[in-house]
Amino acid sequence: MWQKEMGSSGACNPCGTPSNIDPEDKKLWSCDENGDISLDLKGSQSALKCMSWSTEGSCEFRQIDLRALQVTLESEECDDLWVAPLWMCPSEWHEQQHQTGEVDFFERGCSTNDGYLLSFGESPPWIINDVWGEEGMNNKKHPSSFTALLTFDPKADKVSAYKCPKGSDPLKDGITVSGCEQTMNWPRYYSDTREQTKNGEEYMHLVSDIWNKCPSLNCGKAMKPLSDCSFHVSGLKLRFSDEATAHETKSPFKQPENPSCSNIWYRSSDPVSQAPGGTWPSSPPWYDDTKTLFGVTGVVIAIFFVVMLSLRKKTSTRP
Repeated sequence: MWQKEMGSSGACNPCGTPSNIDPEDKKLWSCDENGDISLDLKGSQSALKCMSWSTEGSCEFRQIDLRALQVTLESEECDDLWVAPLWMCPSEWHEQQHQTGEVDFFERGCSTNDGYLLSFGESPPWIINDVWGEEGMNNKKHPSSFTALLTFDPKADKVSAYKCPKGSDPLKDGITVSGCEQTMNWPRYYSDTREQTKNGEEYMHLVSDIWNKCPSLNCGKAMKPLSDCSFHVSGLKLRFSDEATAHETKSPFKQPENPSCSNIWYRSSDPVSQAPGGTWPSSPPWYDDTKTLFGVTGVVIAIFFVVMLSLRKKTSTRP
């Protein structure tokens, strides 16, 4: 599904964006049909590169349909590089970033002593530095290794983030059982992006990149000529609303014929609001009072009162 090379590479324009990735540089990347993607600069002759792969044209989905994204990140030695192992954006991108619907799930910021951050926009407050607990932790001494869950709630107009143990499956098991920690509740995501995304109808795609070719891409600092940076994105799963599959193709993707899109689609009949929630897979056991203890209790009480009324009528009737 990672088919478009140099996709969404506008940030590299000041450095002279190449139209394609050099064949030798392609060997630094790997991906598979399950949505995994990796970059390893170890042994590369130069780190002065602009490179990206995206799912534009191969796996696209409407912003308003996305309900959850689960993914695992492993990364090390990526200090001093502008690298974003995973982010999403629309096909039509216009400034300002916080109005486009773009979400940078994992991105290195300007502070070389910080780990990966999450970003909804071009500057604070749309940049959340410590969402993954890596503020003040460089990537050499503190490699990244965790599973992330993000939930998208258009009705509440918010996006929430959870940091979970690597390899856990909160979409399936729930955040409590998986040992996840909620790290962010971001408001107004849909309000901020409504105009540019046409009320969420805009199609989004995923991107993985490294921008390290000229100082304008590195917060104005000198570029790092060599690097052992590596990252591995795996276990990618997207969950969608029921409405996303209510049309003719029965698929939330713009390209339903692509089997790789199907591989990253997490299907579940549980209510979206419950899936990543507590320890119950759907509604809590007391929710439906026609089938549970409260319902049984109600029936017993009703029978008790009927019996008591009947007895009272018998004892109060004159011969």
